[in-house]
Amino acid sequence: MTESNELRISLPDLGNAFQIHATGMALINCFSADLYDFINKGLIKTDGPEWLQNLEITAANVGKTNFKDPALLLKRLTENQNGEIRTILRKPLNSVIPSNYHKEFYNLLDQLLADRHTWFHQEIEVSSDELKELAVDISKISYRLEGLPVTRECRAVLDLYSPPESVNEEEVSDQGEVSEIAEKIIEASGEDEPEVGSPLDGPFLGYTYTLHITGEIRDRKTDQLLSEVNAEAAKSLGALLLARKPNGGRLRMTQEGTLAAFFGDTWGYLAKVERERWFEGHLDS
Repeated sequence: MTESNELRISLPDLGNAFQIHATGMALINCFSADLYDFINKGLIKTDGPEWLQNLEITAANVGKTNFKDPALLLKRLTENQNGEIRTILRKPLNSVIPSNYHKEFYNLLDQLLADRHTWFHQEIEVSSDELKELAVDISKISYRLEGLPVTRECRAVLDLYSPPESVNEEEVSDQGEVSEIAEKIIEASGEDEPEVGSPLDGPFLGYTYTLHITGEIRDRKTDQLLSEVNAEAAKSLGALLLARKPNGGRLRMTQEGTLAAFFGDTWGYLAKVERERWFEGHLDS
């Protein structure tokens, strides 16, 4: 691995899965450290240097808290429970993020929490494409926070690719009206299936997808929409998935066609998809 005096990570040989995994985890840890530093400095200014100690005293069921833990910090920022903690931690972030972007921003954090879980538990076969996607996602979030220092590490990773990857804001599609959801769910779902959200350990395929709040399903690698290649299936399937995961978010798929989304702190069952109703070639054995 290539060492650098300026970077906090080691740049990998993109043909070495072990090095790729180490770099991916290091990126996540650097991002989390920078995010907490940003939050901590902001809260010291507004709430004083004892803000964390006061939070541990006043907030219910908190106790001693280590927000330097990436999983815990991201979970507290995105979960619906512990609203008091979430509100306090979000104050410095909301001060620099336009209010009309809050929902999308915290959805990105929620997706990163899901990715952290996947990388940490090695639920995918890591590849150079997975690392590139992770670096782009972290960059998108970091730029919104006045350019967190981790953008330097992300740029160094992305510079390994030829041509260098550009970091563009992900556009949310305005296509695909999600209407008559109940009928679509009956059409798309089977009678006997696991409970939505029940833990799913993988292993997952190398593909990742985004479920937009419009019901559109996007292949994150090619930027292709399911509606562009399988319009009939996309209409009913999108409505089903959105009814089960109203905020949308990151999706993964097993070889058997089981679609997973991130629920709280684990990947969980979302739906079963037949090969003919999905992106061409993704479920070929």
